[in-house]
Amino acid sequence: MNFANPVAVTANTVYVASYHSTIGHWSANWNFFASSGVDNAPLHALANTSGTPDGRFTYGSSSAFPTSTNTANYWVDVAFSANSGSGAVAPSITGQPVNQTVTAGQTATFSVTASGTAPLSYQWKKNGTALSGATSSSYTTPATTSSDNGAQFTVVVSNASGSATSNAATLTVNAASSTLQITTSSLPGATLSGAYNATLAASGGTTPYSWSLSSGGLPTGLSLSSSGSLTGTPSVLGSFPFTVQVKDAAAHTASSNFSINVVNPVLSVAITSPANGATVSNAVTVSGTASDTVSIKTVQLSVDNGAYSNASGTTSWSYSLNTASLSNGSHSLTAKVTDLAGLSATSSPVSITVSNGSTASDCTLFASPSGNDGNSGNSASAPKTFNGAASASQPGSVVCLLAGTYNLGSTFYPPTSGTPSSWIVYKSYGNGAVNLVWTAGATGQPMFKFGNGSFPSGAAYLEFRGLNLDGKNNALDGFLCQGGHHLRFMSNNINNTGGSGVGAVNCDYLTSDHNQINHNGYLYGWTSAISYNNAQWFDNYAGFHNIASNNVLTGEYDGSSNHTDGNGIILDLGGNTPPALIVNNVVYGNGGRCIQANGVANFWFINNTCYKNDLDTSLGNVGSLTTQNSSNGYFINNIAVAAASNNPSYDQQGSNSNVQYFADMYFAAPINFSYSNPSQLINADPLFINAPSLGIGAYSTSLAPGLLGTGLTLQASSPAYNRGIDPSTVSGLAASIVTDLRKYIYVDINGKARPQGGAVDLGAYQH
Repeated sequence: MNFANPVAVTANTVYVASYHSTIGHWSANWNFFASSGVDNAPLHALANTSGTPDGRFTYGSSSAFPTSTNTANYWVDVAFSANSGSGAVAPSITGQPVNQTVTAGQTATFSVTASGTAPLSYQWKKNGTALSGATSSSYTTPATTSSDNGAQFTVVVSNASGSATSNAATLTVNAASSTLQITTSSLPGATLSGAYNATLAASGGTTPYSWSLSSGGLPTGLSLSSSGSLTGTPSVLGSFPFTVQVKDAAAHTASSNFSINVVNPVLSVAITSPANGATVSNAVTVSGTASDTVSIKTVQLSVDNGAYSNASGTTSWSYSLNTASLSNGSHSLTAKVTDLAGLSATSSPVSITVSNGSTASDCTLFASPSGNDGNSGNSASAPKTFNGAASASQPGSVVCLLAGTYNLGSTFYPPTSGTPSSWIVYKSYGNGAVNLVWTAGATGQPMFKFGNGSFPSGAAYLEFRGLNLDGKNNALDGFLCQGGHHLRFMSNNINNTGGSGVGAVNCDYLTSDHNQINHNGYLYGWTSAISYNNAQWFDNYAGFHNIASNNVLTGEYDGSSNHTDGNGIILDLGGNTPPALIVNNVVYGNGGRCIQANGVANFWFINNTCYKNDLDTSLGNVGSLTTQNSSNGYFINNIAVAAASNNPSYDQQGSNSNVQYFADMYFAAPINFSYSNPSQLINADPLFINAPSLGIGAYSTSLAPGLLGTGLTLQASSPAYNRGIDPSTVSGLAASIVTDLRKYIYVDINGKARPQGGAVDLGAYQH
């Protein structure tokens, strides 16, 4: 008999094979296994006892002996075949290998799953040929080549019971692309605090690519993604070299070196309206443009180098300026842009001329030579007298003087002082000249006086603007401060006083700006056009207290028996005096020196033009720009042309300490001292366009300031072009000094912009 399927057996187990049949005949094998049994490994037949038959039994409901043919008999036999007696199951493929596609250079992996009695063995074949060592359920090829394209891979699975062969799986090998390389040659620079975005690119190899940083470091704030994107916001300045690597799907790599330079943002701002030199009145819109490589935070505007006020807008901005708050005359506008990184830039200054004519939106009181103190003084049609309007003034008043001649029969003492936030202003109003004429004779008194000597009890917080003072060679001084403080003398003409134009003794915080002072000192003398004597410390502010800027001074003389003065400007005595700035003044044709520091400290003489002073021979061999017994002084970007070779252009007398010179030009007379850095003293003819004719003794007939015109400006070939430094860059200056300097040094006497950072013209005029 045959079983439909082999029967698996377990060792050391007794099995009985039995079957039933109704045909056949009786047979017996008495005692065949008696006492012996049969061994036919691996099968062991059981041994019967002697006389016990084995083999056939009758099949029925009662006991019987199976002796009949063709009756229901039942056999119990043991049947065994050595070939199948183990019961093992032959292998069967349950998961066929699948086709594979790769690029040349890559490997391919084939796998199979099979069932069957363990252990199973495997043999992979390529195109029918067995592969050495390929004897597991999976097979990975070596790196493929184009010759492997189309190869057939099969596997034979075997065990003790047989074997099975898989279906063939086809290998497709695509040609490799070109060599992997990085095609990005350089990366754009970055801006501090600005968003950065750049993408690296590669070609060749097998996509997808994966990017990484292999050495160096990215700028702080940037990162590199695996897709090759460089993004972020740099937070540190500097140059950052690094190396990136790209890897393709075939594990090929390529590297390249890069560098990203992180720089400060580039800011710019410009005023586009009004135009430089424009004449404006009333309310005017100041507008301009600004740009920044990061993002603009604010645009602001400054008038006359004062505090900045916020404008509206950023890249296109505007600011409404009420010129009624300004005096008639020249003013400077400067814009400043600030970005999110905290950096800022300023525009080139724009010069405007304010001419409000008959408008007087800021006037609170009016005065007229024909005024009546019975009038209210609240309008130009109901003016008071000069003294009447002054008596009605209070802090914040603007006293507007109508055109005409005001006779001063005695010294004018301002009856009321202003306050730090509410100055009192006396100014000319309308289109005609406002003349104040001294009629009291030679009384030895000044035309205007502020205090009587006790500091700081004198008048304070007062401004006088646009007035013409004529002392008739009898008044002592034009403006005289004795014990006062916070006084401004702006755009006045002061002539023919017996002493100074602006004189001060024991005062502080004086500003003399854009005045024209001529032919003073012929009676009383012993003073100068502008004389700050024994300056006091109103407070301990470390910046500038006293300023003389943008003045034109000529024809001064010391009519006293002393014959020591008649200078353009003098800072006179006081020892440790508060900081003083003398800047952008034009001083020529005076009997005495151009500018002198005598027994003082803390002075800055910057961008002044001195031409042929020292015309009074009774002063002897005095110099033009002089320091005497003084300390902590700076001479920067000045021009001094001597009238005679025996009058030094730059002069030191007595004992001086810490006096420094930077880019100062001299001509026609040497200096009279040795300096540690002689290159800072430049010996050259500045080449003025049309300098006035001046000879020794000609101080009394020197050309009036109003007639000078462009005479002392520089020719195009002047060696004074671009020779100066930026004074604010001098090392060791206090922060408040630097801040204050920048309010004055970036425009010339006419409001023309000077370059910031250096290369400015020497003297008071910028070309």
